Amino acid sequence: LTGGGDARVLVWDLRTNGVVKCLGGHRKRVTSLALRRDAPAAEAYSGSSDRCVRVWNVAQRGFVETLFGHQEGITALDAVGEQSLVSAAEDRTLRLWKVDEETQLVFGGGSSPLDAVAMLSPTSFVAGAQDGTLSLWSSMRKRPLATLPTAHGLGGALTGGAPCWITALAAPPHSDVVLSGSCDGALRFWHADDAGRSLSPIHSVPLTGFVNGIALARSGKFVAAAVGQEHRLGRWFRLPEAPLL
Repeated sequence: LTGGGDARVLVWDLRTNGVVKCLGGHRKRVTSLALRRDAPAAEAYSGSSDRCVRVWNVAQRGFVETLFGHQEGITALDAVGEQSLVSAAEDRTLRLWKVDEETQLVFGGGSSPLDAVAMLSPTSFVAGAQDGTLSLWSSMRKRPLATLPTAHGLGGALTGGAPCWITALAAPPHSDVVLSGSCDGALRFWHADDAGRSLSPIHSVPLTGFVNGIALARSGKFVAAAVGQEHRLGRWFRLPEAPLL
């Protein structure tokens, strides 16, 4: 699945490199996609600048329903379990959805728009903000369990001395490991401890450019990072030394 500025979600056949279905309905660009990663039936979700989440049946390649709630554009989605979905948006909120029940829990994400989110389990997740804050959340609390300001440091001349934005997050399902990306030249690994209410650094890998996406192999042994010269949602900053793909 891919989504783009044309407000469409495309379903691809990787054997032929061809589009097999075009899914429309969003009114503005598609900014995020998620698949239920550990459930028996495949369901996909798309988030958009039109403030809506659309639910898709992957097998039938058809529309299921629309989820409403965010007051500004949605920037990130992730899903774990049968019907659990989390969304992050420019309205500075996180929303944890029970899709089958059409209910949502709202969490105030702080003073800065949110650009990234990843689920550790159906009840816990991490979020990344434009002010560089990395936070750990539980569905049982309205406040974060742990918060790390400037998790990727300051951006220097690139950001005018402001913190490096958290641009991408990923986590293996039902784990305590989080991966984060930004523009500071490193892909970072963290230990998320719900019980201890902490986020601790584990490891970092050098990586030049804006990390605009992170994907994990089902085995958890491999990581793929989408890296560019600019942020995926706009051209506020540029790293010319990064690969131009």
